Amino acid sequence: MDPGVYRVVVFNAARDGNLRRLRIFLEDRSHEWLHHCISSQELQTPPLVIAARNGHLDVVKYLLEKGADISATGTVIFDGEIVPRAPVLWVAAAAGHIDVVQYLVEEAGADINQTTQSNSSPLRGACYDGHYDI
Repeated sequence: MDPGVYRVVVFNAARDGNLRRLRIFLEDRSHEWLHHCISSQELQTPPLVIAARNGHLDVVKYLLEKGADISATGTVIFDGEIVPRAPVLWVAAAAGHIDVVQYLVEEAGADINQTTQSNSSPLRGACYDGHYDI
């Protein structure tokens, strides 16, 4: 199967929170293969970013366990606005997924000062969308 097809399947599984499908496609793969599917710079939005955006904590944990880059960024849409180079922590905070934010900061070592292309911090992203508890 074309590697690009695998990337699409992995991205869709991460987006949808389908941990079972991710395991099927990512278990027992080489480091290079995993990098190609979950951390490649060819990806406009890595699976880790979209999983955090959609609040799929179990998928976020699994992707990090498989070697996804905690400092990865991607293009996401919030309130109809395209946000380029949004970090994993920023998308989780802006979407109000406090459990994902807490895990990323306390256990995964996410950089709380990593900003989007427009210099928006995770705290600003959370407050802008009314997620003051973050």
